[in-house]
Amino acid sequence: MVAVVVGVVAAVVGPLLSPDGDASAADEIEWFVATPGYVRTDLFIETAVPGPDDNLVYVYAGREFDRRIVLVDIDDITIVAESPTTPRGMFDITMSGDGEWVYGVTENDLYRYDARTLELVNRESPMDAIEKIFDVADDGNRIALAMGGLSIVDDDIVEYFNTTPLLDIEALAFSGDDEVIAVTRNSVTRVDISDGFDVVTTLSDQEDFSSVNTVEMDGDSILLWSARSLYTLDADTLEVESQQDFGSGNSDRHRPVVHRLQDGIAVTGSQLFGNGQLARFEIGVDDPVGTRWTLPVGEQNVTPKAALPGGFVIAWEQGKMVLLNVDLLTSGFGDYQAVVPERVVDTRSGLGVPRPGRLAPGETIVVDIAGRAGLPEGGVLAVTMNVTATEPLGAGFIKIWPSERARPEISNLNYTVGRTVANGVTVTLGRDGKLRLYNHVESATHVLLDITGYYTTGASEPSARYAPITTPARVLDTRNATQGVFGKLGPGEFIDIEVPYSPSASIGEVDGAVAAVLNMTVVNATEFSFLSVYPSDAPQRPDVSTINFYPGDIRSNLTIAQSIGNTPIRLYNHAGTVDVVVDVLGHYIEPVADEPISQAGRYYPVTPFRRFDSRESSPFDGTGAIPPGFVLILDNSEGWTDIWNVTVTEPTTAGFVSAIPWSDQDGIDGSGTSTVNFVQGETVANGAYATGGPDNAVLNASGDSHVVVDVFGYLTPVELRSLDDSFNR
Repeated sequence: MVAVVVGVVAAVVGPLLSPDGDASAADEIEWFVATPGYVRTDLFIETAVPGPDDNLVYVYAGREFDRRIVLVDIDDITIVAESPTTPRGMFDITMSGDGEWVYGVTENDLYRYDARTLELVNRESPMDAIEKIFDVADDGNRIALAMGGLSIVDDDIVEYFNTTPLLDIEALAFSGDDEVIAVTRNSVTRVDISDGFDVVTTLSDQEDFSSVNTVEMDGDSILLWSARSLYTLDADTLEVESQQDFGSGNSDRHRPVVHRLQDGIAVTGSQLFGNGQLARFEIGVDDPVGTRWTLPVGEQNVTPKAALPGGFVIAWEQGKMVLLNVDLLTSGFGDYQAVVPERVVDTRSGLGVPRPGRLAPGETIVVDIAGRAGLPEGGVLAVTMNVTATEPLGAGFIKIWPSERARPEISNLNYTVGRTVANGVTVTLGRDGKLRLYNHVESATHVLLDITGYYTTGASEPSARYAPITTPARVLDTRNATQGVFGKLGPGEFIDIEVPYSPSASIGEVDGAVAAVLNMTVVNATEFSFLSVYPSDAPQRPDVSTINFYPGDIRSNLTIAQSIGNTPIRLYNHAGTVDVVVDVLGHYIEPVADEPISQAGRYYPVTPFRRFDSRESSPFDGTGAIPPGFVLILDNSEGWTDIWNVTVTEPTTAGFVSAIPWSDQDGIDGSGTSTVNFVQGETVANGAYATGGPDNAVLNASGDSHVVVDVFGYLTPVELRSLDDSFNR
């Protein structure tokens, strides 16, 4: 067996911001979406603070002797401005309350920069070593530092006021232009700085405050954030009005450096639980459990650095900046809802189309999807469905894509004259809840669409997510009595099969499966017929078809079958007798309430695109067709599950191709399953869930075959590659 590699199309922009050379404001940051709501970048950072606009953030970036403050636009992840290189590492940076200046502090120096251009305005070196710059008054005229105590500096950083006797300051904030709230290891002190230093109020002997590291003013209240609790104090008396504990699992070392993400809704900062777990809690709720979620980063920790409006968090992973959209990460974006199959389009009767009748050559129609077949009117991101061409007058193919996009160069289903053929597809909807369907210019044909489920948008609560099986498992083969079934399925007969889900430690706690992803294959058919697949507890057999076939066919089709609580799946045969083979590729599983939400198995939408076409560009000699026994390797940058449509055309013999995982170390495990079965000379397609191992491969079993791979979306992986591996592939 011979493997040939085709490189991945990288989802990145711009040149690498090199840690070893001078970066300029013209440089862009290399980045990619690691999972919905989680963007990795190659920018090395140490700290971050919100910028002058909602979409801007200051980061202290770089490595070694090339460190500087960089202003980043998170909308397009580009560098807006940057400071000159600083000679020493900065402990802290902050922006003045009036948005005019940015201040940075090293061990011996205090810097002031223009907030927009990051041009250095002045630099001073005080006598005492600087520990931290805590806060800048709203009018920008006072800066609070810790230099063996509390020090106040004017905005020009040229005048240092007397320090207070306060020692071991852990956190500090201005409560007004002339007043400071300081937290030490066991006390809270309100200091009047209008004329020197005047301690107004002190709340002492507070051992619980030993881990407080952030002070925030909230109207007439003071919020103290510790690793385990949020304390609300009266701003005048400093009396503790309330205490909100974040539950177990937070050690004093896990500092909630990100706190209020949104005003009003009041979401706490993400807190580290270790091993990539983060959480958020609503303020004001007694003993909140919080929403916890895990990032697919293995043993790596992701440390929050700054919160921005709109629920965005700037975080640190392996020294590099990552962007987290907390609302998206904790939502049901890309989660799956299975339904009992239902037909939404039948051009023979006019169901779901402007008029009854075949689609004409070159005709495009718009199909309403949202609000039909058990789908809600809103909140539908994409659908899974079975598309069937029937009674075609010639050969051709069908394309389906989001309604608001230009027609892509892909195909969903290929057909030939007079034959009925089906294929399972996944397609992202337009924002109007519609799809476009195009029939190629060569022939007219009737078209059927049967919905099997849908993916939800971020407006939905978390639900089912995909869990692949490492090696596809054969759960039924009527030729050899799998599951106790032996012999062909007769006309009008059905069988119920179990497709149990086995929990995986890598996925986390789950309540069980709600659907199974199946590759159905029929062999030894005696008559033209179809199979329908649906849950065995459905009140009646739905008027849908899953796979269509003719006498002597070997035909495969991908489908998603509802199986809530491991309910058996029913297979119904319409006419004649036929052997049926069923391979399970994975399950959609429900998370357990109040357990950390895994990011694995979420659907990431794309406008369909052509990934590979051996007729156009191929690593193989001659015509470019894949020779028998050869493996085409398609790089998968993160080990995602790619949702493909695999088309075989112009094969020189009958045979099959398999979409399988690939590892440079372990090679492949063909596992005896096939993705597309074909006879000599025909063009036929089938959907595939190509789970990365971490890469993907297409194995051609016999003869020379041209292969086309179109991509319709991605399902996020259990664990990402390391950042170094991701950016150096």
